Amino acid sequence: MIEFAGKSTLLNHLFGTNFREMDAFRGRRAYIEAAENMLEDDVASNKGTETFGSSLMRQHAKNPDKLFVLTHCNTRRYDFR
Repeated sequence: MIEFAGKSTLLNHLFGTNFREMDAFRGRRAYIEAAENMLEDDVASNKGTETFGSSLMRQHAKNPDKLFVLTHCNTRRYDFR
C-alpha cells in the first residue's frame, strides 16, 4: 500500500506500521498519468464501438443512405459519413 506523505508518516509513528511514503508531487503525477492513459483507452474504445455500431446499423437499415438515429444520454456518437 502506498500512501501520500503525512497520513502514512502518522500511521507509521503511532502504530508501528511500515507504509511506504510518497511525496505529493510524485503521487499527483502518478494519478495524472493514470487518468491520461484511461482517457486514451476510452477514446480508442469509443471510436471502435462507433465504427462497429455504425456499420451494424447500416447493414440492417432498409435505406442506409437515409439512416437517422435518435440517441439518449450516455450513448456514443455514431459516424454515418
